Amino acid sequence: MELSSIINKLVHLEVMGITDKTLKMVIYLNYMLIMLTLVILLVVVFFRLRTIIIMRKREDFNKEWQPVLEQCMYELPERLPPLKNKDLMNFMLLWNGMQENLTGEVRDNLNFVARWLKIDGKIKKTVLKKGNLSERLLGINTVGHMRSMALWEELEDIVQENERQMLVMLAAKALARINDKRAAFVIIPMIAINREWSLPAVAAIVKEMRPRNVGEALGDVIVRVPEVVVPRLVRFLRFATAEVALTIVLDLLDKYESPDVIAACLNLIGDVDYGQYVKLVRSYADHDSWVVRLQVVYALGKIGTTDDVPLLTKLLADREWWIRHRAARCLLALPFLDKVQVEKILAEQTDKYARGALQQAMTEQAIIENEVIV
Repeated sequence: MELSSIINKLVHLEVMGITDKTLKMVIYLNYMLIMLTLVILLVVVFFRLRTIIIMRKREDFNKEWQPVLEQCMYELPERLPPLKNKDLMNFMLLWNGMQENLTGEVRDNLNFVARWLKIDGKIKKTVLKKGNLSERLLGINTVGHMRSMALWEELEDIVQENERQMLVMLAAKALARINDKRAAFVIIPMIAINREWSLPAVAAIVKEMRPRNVGEALGDVIVRVPEVVVPRLVRFLRFATAEVALTIVLDLLDKYESPDVIAACLNLIGDVDYGQYVKLVRSYADHDSWVVRLQVVYALGKIGTTDDVPLLTKLLADREWWIRHRAARCLLALPFLDKVQVEKILAEQTDKYARGALQQAMTEQAIIENEVIV
């Protein structure tokens, strides 16, 4: 009975087209799958063990060096433990972690320790040339904190080669920490060339530079770049001194008629001026480009006076929605206009778009202030 059953199964397999060759292939594939699973398991175990070993070595290193560095913050010792090359990464991790939370003389003491151990030389020989991305980033950050000129050329090359944006931004930040005046003339020209650079990231770096150095570098660069790049650079003038920024902006307004350039200049005037150039802003209120008119409203909302209420009221009826909306919000934000005066302006409007813009702005303000307008 069993034999006949086996024969029937074999006959059935033959009828289904399953031959010995097919069965061998299936068995072979199963073996391959099992072997692949074992390999993956071994790789996972290997990396897990490797991580555990690295973490234990780091803990042992920190136990030895953290008390030393904490003592060095307040009193420099006569000698330091030797730092092995294999411990360089652990030292930089510990040292940078402390640097991020310190200021003043304490930070200077840690810098002295790093120079004593010739960390910048070790970074130059090993990390920047042979390290992976994480190691290079850590090395660049360390050099920036140290304010060491030893790697200036290497950092400048990273910025100019524009290899990876993460590396470039950190290298630029390190340059700014080392020598912000010299760095300004390296970084700011690159802003004009590399439009893919993140503006918030670049702004955070430029903000750390002294305003006079920013203004000097921008004044040198902005007259030599194509017109299309000028608005991008104008944004960074807010990090220069107000006097230099406004001087450059006035020259640009005389030189260019591009709406984008004019709009960028008006935006800057609104941010840094104290009302000295409010008449200049008003002169662009009837400009053909809505981009320019929008920045007029923006600037008047910051530096405008009571004389600008009629102009902002007029712009409530502008053909562009953005301008109507911004003009309404500016009127509500003016410190010398109270709620009764705004309601009076609303009642005087005959244009439905002007009324709609002001009513919407008042409703939004009421929601924010948890009021109910009947």
